[in-house]
Amino acid sequence: MSVRSFRGDVIALTDKFMQSVTSLERGLATAALRNQVIAHNIANIDTPGYQAQEVPFEQVLDAEVSKRSFQPHRTDPRHYTWEPVTPQSGPVVRNANGVMRMDENTVDLEHEMNELAKNTLYYNALSTKITKQFSRLRLAISGGNS
Repeated sequence: MSVRSFRGDVIALTDKFMQSVTSLERGLATAALRNQVIAHNIANIDTPGYQAQEVPFEQVLDAEVSKRSFQPHRTDPRHYTWEPVTPQSGPVVRNANGVMRMDENTVDLEHEMNELAKNTLYYNALSTKITKQFSRLRLAISGGNS
């Protein structure tokens, strides 16, 4: 194996590692934003006229995919088609599925607590994954000697 080939392999692995970490960081940032929006909804549960908000996963995914000019390839006509959604006002939008109460507030505490639990699991999974990525890097750098 030549030095040039080895150097190219190291650069390719480094690029893949950084892409992975960057994707995980974006996921963590999205989960943190989602957590803030859910907390804001819960804090305004008794505010008359407050409209619940959400961070729709599909819009965040479309925004990230559009940065990379990704074009999906359908290998079977039964596959779903990809039609990017344009966010109305960034990743935070009004929850259109909320049931309006008499005071015109659309916050449903049970729904918000469920979303908070799901988001917490998602955030914890991503943070565990990124910790493992850096542990592997540390192990590779140390040559297997912890």
